[in-house]
Amino acid sequence: MPNAIKKLEMNGFIEKKDDSRNKKIKNLFPTGKGEKVYPFIIRENNHSNAMALQGFTEEEAELFCQLLQRVRENVEEDWEFVKKGNKRNY
Repeated sequence: MPNAIKKLEMNGFIEKKDDSRNKKIKNLFPTGKGEKVYPFIIRENNHSNAMALQGFTEEEAELFCQLLQRVRENVEEDWEFVKKGNKRNY
């Protein structure tokens, strides 16, 4: 995620500001440019989701999301293990 935040900041879509109570915390705020593209991004996201889930019942779509979440959790655990310098046993 940090790389995505850096890209958004570098491209002028967000800005970081120090938290007034805790200097370790950086709060993120949209810039004018970010606010301008937000409606387009939401429309694109909604359209893509509708296309991907076309023909699914509400229950099927919910199950699909739950299964994807489980897959993500499995992959994240393995990826964190490798990122820490560990090697997979195949």
